[in-house]
Amino acid sequence: MDQLKTDINKIKKILNADYDHERPDVIRSKKFGRAFATMIKHMFPDCEIIQSNCYCEASGFIKKPNGKIIYYSSEDYRWPIMGRTWTSSVLYRTAESVKDYTGGSNNFSDLEHFKENVEKLFERMWY
Repeated sequence: MDQLKTDINKIKKILNADYDHERPDVIRSKKFGRAFATMIKHMFPDCEIIQSNCYCEASGFIKKPNGKIIYYSSEDYRWPIMGRTWTSSVLYRTAESVKDYTGGSNNFSDLEHFKENVEKLFERMWY
């Protein structure tokens, strides 16, 4: 849990930084995506994390050594939609490959319970 707090604080610093650039969200998006993927890697150290490049959100795949794959996607960090933020609502679902962006049924979790919820979904996967 301490690592999660450290990772979240690191991401908040990235989001609050002043980027002297014509399009600051281009730089911020890349840094956010990398930091979010690193946070996921800290949660799942035995898994491969495949990061997708997104604008103002983070997404990717968590691939277990046994081949099971889960897709994840954060909310847009610029503004909360209906009270959901990048820390309170992360989408996750089963995937058949690291190119499967439509996958199984959508599930949502806050970051505090994300690891636990994803592990439960991995356990329920039969393939």
